[in-house]
Amino acid sequence: MGVKYSYFVVVLFVASIVLAGCGTSVEKSVEKSVQQDVQSSVESAKAADEPTPAGSQQENADDTGETPEEEIAAKLEGVEEETAQLEEQVPVPEPSELDTQVAGQVPEQASGITLAEVAAHDNAQSCWTAINGKVYDLTDWISQHPGGAGNILKLCGIDGSSAFMGKHGGNAKAKSTLENYEIGVLSS
Repeated sequence: MGVKYSYFVVVLFVASIVLAGCGTSVEKSVEKSVQQDVQSSVESAKAADEPTPAGSQQENADDTGETPEEEIAAKLEGVEEETAQLEEQVPVPEPSELDTQVAGQVPEQASGITLAEVAAHDNAQSCWTAINGKVYDLTDWISQHPGGAGNILKLCGIDGSSAFMGKHGGNAKAKSTLENYEIGVLSS
């Protein structure tokens, strides 16, 4: 009884580990079914190791000619295939806006960011400005601006469209740099 029983206990343990990560009720049902089949095979193996009447031999219950080890391996293979099929059927959600936002940015609100909210960020520690209908957090840009921090600090907490357009107009580089700091749309 010792070797066969130990083998089945190990197989049962491995089957439990393989299925432990499964979270759906379908997969848990499959896991329970496999555990019951394995337990049944373990009991059959125990019975096979017990002495039998002289001259008789116990055959496998299903007469397939497979050893209990082969039966278990085949069942585990079937479970793995079922699990793979179930994983293919589970819909994978598309990333949401929140998943794709850059860390540190303030999420855009459904109706946009109000000018009052922009006005609350009017200093070097939190510098927001509105330019052409979009809101930008320029806090990190203050110390990097080639024209000096003072030019950016003038825009904190206000609609800086006219100041930005007057200085940078159609400058593609300035517009591209500004886009890196966009945090939302100005609500109307």
